[in-house]
Amino acid sequence: MCYIVEEDSEREIGTFELAAVMPEVTNPETREAVFSLAEDTVRQWMVDRAVDNKPFLAGWMTSVDFLHALPLAPQLAEADSDPVALFWGHTGMPYNTNLTDAQTRECLEDLASALGEAMGHATVYVIFAGKVWKMKFDPAAVMAHAC
Repeated sequence: MCYIVEEDSEREIGTFELAAVMPEVTNPETREAVFSLAEDTVRQWMVDRAVDNKPFLAGWMTSVDFLHALPLAPQLAEADSDPVALFWGHTGMPYNTNLTDAQTRECLEDLASALGEAMGHATVYVIFAGKVWKMKFDPAAVMAHAC
């Protein structure tokens, strides 16, 4: 075997995810453009945080379909799906190694706001530390920042 376990490299990890529902589009090129906007938003968020010497998260980005049943009437349903931009990763991995849970949560919520704003979607789902919560658009916050 050519690879060995690096000494002192084993550590606990946690998983995080951000799921931003993308607008439903039928054209594959348009869907790719929407996903590219989400990916560019995440990249710019990372760069902005790094430049400001703030913690940031590193992870994977993919476009997926969230599959679910759609109840139509009693004893009648159909399968449906929603396109989702999914950013996910692990605490304890490179670039995320020294973040506390509070810092990770703050990063997730800040990035969720950036993604929601860029994609024009009112809700972004956050999953971390065995919990899931929704970040939703708050018109009052916009009014507060406009002054």
